[in-house]
Amino acid sequence: MDIICVVLGCDTKNFRSSDSTKLINYVFENFEYINIEDLINKEFNKWKKEHLNYFYIEKAISTDLEINLSTISEPIIPIEKNQKSNLSVDFNISNHLHAPIYRNETIGFFKVSTADGFILDGTINSNQDIYKKNVFYYLKDFFKIFPNILDMIF
Repeated sequence: MDIICVVLGCDTKNFRSSDSTKLINYVFENFEYINIEDLINKEFNKWKKEHLNYFYIEKAISTDLEINLSTISEPIIPIEKNQKSNLSVDFNISNHLHAPIYRNETIGFFKVSTADGFILDGTINSNQDIYKKNVFYYLKDFFKIFPNILDMIF
């Protein structure tokens, strides 16, 4: 852990050293590193399992959308020990989307926070291209159900 300590207003070098030591000890006693990326990935995988078939993609050839998280620039961060149990990860993803959707297109956001406030956020992106249906796909769909329509009429 890198700590930068600035002490102002001390009369002597001994007071500066003593106050700096107290501040550094406070940091080591009250903060610890956590792997925030592991926590986010764990919560994201849990969210994906709970939301199978979550997406409706209007006018899409395929509705099977694979998603991933943006890269976290600082995966290991220091956090107050008493805030570790208060960490929460929230996902904001619309379930109604419109084709086309392109690889790495942002379709949602995530946010990590504690009771004291915001820690970091990022994007949720598409893993693949999902193309929009054209007239040929609609004709193909029509001819798939056409025998059923004839059966209903006759």
